[in-house]
Amino acid sequence: MIWKSAELYNVAELVEEEGRGYAMLRYPKAVADGMSVQGQAMNQCGSGTEIRFRIRSDSVRIRLSTGESAQTRACASAEVFYGDIAAGWTDCTKQIFETPTDIMIPPPENMEALERIHAEHKMLFSPRLVRVILPGAKINIYEIEGDIEPPDPQDVPAKRFLAYGSSITFGSLCVPQAYTWVNRVAQNMGADLINMGLAGSARLEKCAADYIASRDDFDFATLEMGINVMDLSDEEFERRVRYFISAIAGAHPDKIFFCMDVFFCYSDILGDKKAAAYRQIVRKVIGELKLPNTVYLDGSALLTSSRGVCGDLTHPSIYGVEEITANLTAAMMQR
Repeated sequence: MIWKSAELYNVAELVEEEGRGYAMLRYPKAVADGMSVQGQAMNQCGSGTEIRFRIRSDSVRIRLSTGESAQTRACASAEVFYGDIAAGWTDCTKQIFETPTDIMIPPPENMEALERIHAEHKMLFSPRLVRVILPGAKINIYEIEGDIEPPDPQDVPAKRFLAYGSSITFGSLCVPQAYTWVNRVAQNMGADLINMGLAGSARLEKCAADYIASRDDFDFATLEMGINVMDLSDEEFERRVRYFISAIAGAHPDKIFFCMDVFFCYSDILGDKKAAAYRQIVRKVIGELKLPNTVYLDGSALLTSSRGVCGDLTHPSIYGVEEITANLTAAMMQR
């Protein structure tokens, strides 16, 4: 979406809130209305959302504010990048508060050196592209002021990677947005990321499946399934998985879908067998659907042990992020 000469990347719709600017939605509101209440809230949280532009003035002022949730209070720092390169220490993070907050973004001081680094290392994003990477929180936008222009097509990777899943895909808890496993895998695969994760609410709803199936702006995708629906019976979980995979992968025979189930988690540590049963269901469904563009990946073979989880026994630690990144990249490279 282009808004005030900037690209609001991974934003499908802006919804005005009285006195609070605009909420940025990753799924259109009409789609999210079919999700759970938590899913609707997470749709307003900016995981994978960026403000992108080329800067021509001395600085750009962006007015933002946070929402009021605990998720917001835990992570209200935006990250500033020039292409793939993080800004210097004075500008690399920008705090956003509940009251409207003006953040000032300067142009890079050493563009010639950044362009040399970009060329030498064959980086994905042009250093002339300013990327304000928003946190996994509800961030409202009010205004953008400055002499800017939208990204050029050559500023970004040609390939795009869509990721659906839980808070583990969304990027909760352990690292800044730029360093989540989905971002790291996107970098390894030379792709721009479309993060459609829904923290605590990836419930494999029909509305989400149909919306992703309707999109044609990505080249490959990961579908992380299971951890947010452990309350379902095996039969209901299988029904949802079957529709989710067949609707999305069936609509895009030219794209590869890496279908992942539950990562190593509390269920494995405590030995309740639920995660193991869900993994068997996903494996079975993919085998029965026989869609040639789907690849089954056992979540416990991507994140393999308690060494890689945080204290909640669910989310990956930085070690888990590294392990998922390495194992998933290796699996993708084989296709």
